[in-house]
Amino acid sequence: MKNKTIIFLLLFFCFKSFSQISVSPVLIHLSDDKNSGSFTVYNTSADTIECLTNNNFGYPVSDDSGNVYVKMLDTIPDIEPSAKDWIKLYPKNFFIYPFSSQVVRILAKPPDNLQNGEYWSRPSITAKKKEIVDNKTADNKTLTTSIGSEIKLYLVINYRKKPVYTNVIADLMYYHFDGDKLIFLVDLERAGNAAFLGRLGIILSDENETFYENYNDIAVYHKLKKRIEIPKDKIKANSFKADIIIDSERDDSGAEILKINPIIIRKQISINY
Repeated sequence: MKNKTIIFLLLFFCFKSFSQISVSPVLIHLSDDKNSGSFTVYNTSADTIECLTNNNFGYPVSDDSGNVYVKMLDTIPDIEPSAKDWIKLYPKNFFIYPFSSQVVRILAKPPDNLQNGEYWSRPSITAKKKEIVDNKTADNKTLTTSIGSEIKLYLVINYRKKPVYTNVIADLMYYHFDGDKLIFLVDLERAGNAAFLGRLGIILSDENETFYENYNDIAVYHKLKKRIEIPKDKIKANSFKADIIIDSERDDSGAEILKINPIIIRKQISINY
């Protein structure tokens, strides 16, 4: 059964949880040239944290409005390039003591008949701490119990059986000004045998100047709709040019970003306040 789960998009930087638990790096590329790696789990709190690692499969998708979430699949179709079953993590269970860290080793053991392309895994680390709670009983005696609180941290491992290549097909589905904000909806589809990791940017300019510019990292594994919203107070003209830019100019620790030629979608926009 396919399962839709909203999780934190851990494609860049460290993720911090309830007790200052973080993971770095969160995006790791392995290949037939480099079949092992590692990540580090940090505990910057005064609590001892119990951790359990597990392997999962999922990737970013979107709804029709361009809201992006990560879909986790309990049952993985044969057509999906899953590395879940042959990416191994060591150790599987461990404790991290206060203000310390633990290195987790990664080893890829792909099947011998693996075809060229990129294969995906989304490991999780379930971090749990114990909180001691004192409850008064009816006879006024103290009963001490332990209550566990936990959170899951996700990272991304992409294994490449070379040669691999990527690109993206992009189309502006619509744009609309609702009186408060200017909305664009961009349709993106991966081209190639590897996920596209890059940026989606927008630049607004009139004949005098560029008055708005913004970029966000994106990951296109299959298809993705991406919503761009620009507040009215950022729009400095009634008639202007909008350049929507898709490129691969991002730098993630642990990642090997496949480069593409930038794609530019240009539209002349007129709005009435």
